[in-house]
Amino acid sequence: MARINTIESARAIWDSLPIAKLAANPKINTPGQDLGIKAIAGCLNKNNGKWRATPPKEHDAKLLWKLVKFHRSTGNLHSWPWFAPKMLTDQLDTLAILLLGGRSDAASNWQRVLGR
Repeated sequence: MARINTIESARAIWDSLPIAKLAANPKINTPGQDLGIKAIAGCLNKNNGKWRATPPKEHDAKLLWKLVKFHRSTGNLHSWPWFAPKMLTDQLDTLAILLLGGRSDAASNWQRVLGR
């Protein structure tokens, strides 16, 4: 079975995201292209090119994987990466939400609970 070139796949995913529009807003922390592509590539399965079922070992990819998992979840704060550097977390959190099509089940649940 041929291995998938995860860098090429990640670059295609990156190119499909509206990251440039968000990067124009100085209030939104967005990752640079190199960081974004590297983190996405680390989260892709090398055998089939789909999102990994288990977290990768590389730090940035693992953080992105955990953030995507958090935003897909009900919002249990136990799964939030509390000890990661804030700027990196903010950048990859923006990327995670973009990868999920701008939708966060966790944020929606927290807004509902807080009555917003």
